Amino acid sequence: MDQTAFLAQFLLARMRQVETLLVVLAPRDFEACTDSDTAFFDPRMVGAYLSGLAPSWLVHFTAFRPLWLLREAIRQYRMRDIRAVRYAEDGHGTSVLRQTHSYFPEPVLDRRCDAAITRMEAAAAAHDVRLVVVTLPVMPAWAASFDPDGFVVEEWTRRISGALRRNESLLIDGRGLAWSNDRFADPVHLLYPYHTEFSEFIAENLSASTSRLRGTNTLGSR
Repeated sequence: MDQTAFLAQFLLARMRQVETLLVVLAPRDFEACTDSDTAFFDPRMVGAYLSGLAPSWLVHFTAFRPLWLLREAIRQYRMRDIRAVRYAEDGHGTSVLRQTHSYFPEPVLDRRCDAAITRMEAAAAAHDVRLVVVTLPVMPAWAASFDPDGFVVEEWTRRISGALRRNESLLIDGRGLAWSNDRFADPVHLLYPYHTEFSEFIAENLSASTSRLRGTNTLGSR
């Protein structure tokens, strides 16, 4: 979560046309927020690269790890048949999941991550950008193993809500979608094509909230 806030603050300073910052979260995003890992890239170097002041090879050379690259290339080659079944990729390399995974992370929530929500909201407000936080629906099988009474997700959602300080900020609770296990690849990813329905759910909630916000602003100006 702290790395997400760091990246958002960096991009907002360079994307003046943005009006809404939307972030989709799962409990996994709150596992660890250590100060030493927050700045996961050098903003000066990346800023120079995005501004065209630094050559593209410099960024790649700085993070070049030949042994890791070789191992990863071999691993991806061996998995090519599996990837063709599990993933559907478009011309931009974007992939959607088509098969379930065995990944079932136990919830470990670091309270230091809460402050990152507030920092991200403040960074958005500094650029006249509205922050929208969306939580993923809860996978029933994951809940049965780690949160049978719903307390973990309830407390986590309450903490997110408490970290939002501005009236125009919006929290869209994914628990509004009571989905079955067959819509999830794992607790933090949706299967194709249910990402479309999730996007529609977000859009509907965002539209309704925007209408209410505009109505409140209109009444307040009278």
